[in-house]
Amino acid sequence: EAKGEMFSNLADDGCAVINADDQFAHLWRSLASERRQLAFGSNEQADVRAIDVHLGSTSTFTLLSPSASIPVTLRRSGMHDVRNAAAAAAAALALGVAADEICVGLAEFTPPPGRLAVTGEEGKWVVVDDSYNANPSSLLAGVEAVSHIRPEVWVVLGDMAELGIDSDALHFECGLQMKRANVIRLFTLGPRARHCALGFGDGAEAFDDVDALASAVLSDIGSTQAAVLIKGSRRMRMERVVQALQEAPSCC
Repeated sequence: EAKGEMFSNLADDGCAVINADDQFAHLWRSLASERRQLAFGSNEQADVRAIDVHLGSTSTFTLLSPSASIPVTLRRSGMHDVRNAAAAAAAALALGVAADEICVGLAEFTPPPGRLAVTGEEGKWVVVDDSYNANPSSLLAGVEAVSHIRPEVWVVLGDMAELGIDSDALHFECGLQMKRANVIRLFTLGPRARHCALGFGDGAEAFDDVDALASAVLSDIGSTQAAVLIKGSRRMRMERVVQALQEAPSCC
């Protein structure tokens, strides 16, 4: 309802861009009322949707819209970014941007620092810097994305803040989910993330010191060709781990 206030307070000539896959899409459609609406998502109720998706170090797909069928190559590896691309395309179409411009814009998109930025090369392990921020959904989406970069995924996770009274349980559940997603190793930083290590079980190590954590990762990773995903809430400053790993002679 709070998010729906954006739609109920639109000007009469505004356009409501709505996530058709969200469980509350029907509510937001009703709050937008008679205003123009444009929905994005993966189901057939979406005006803008991605089909024929192929994920790898890049993602290719066809973006269907009311005005055109757009072939897209995205320099991103996860399904969540395909959905993000559909959202961006819907917003652009609402503003009258031409389909060919949208195609070029998506192809040229480069993520800002700390947003699934990959450092490394073939034959070595790589660092995937997603350290800007973290919550349970973005963590698991990041794991899914990184699995398309390298089959062996390691995760370095700092505390995820602002999760309320269920914080410990949510961290623990994330540990379980990462184990089910075939993450090989987990290294955590901070008292909250320690619960994630408990949920993960064998293969997890918990730390309270950045230098000790980075040393442990470098000691264990050896000559593997793993992708090391680094996540954590902003206040954990996980970019310190990114820098330590990137400066290692065995990386990149």
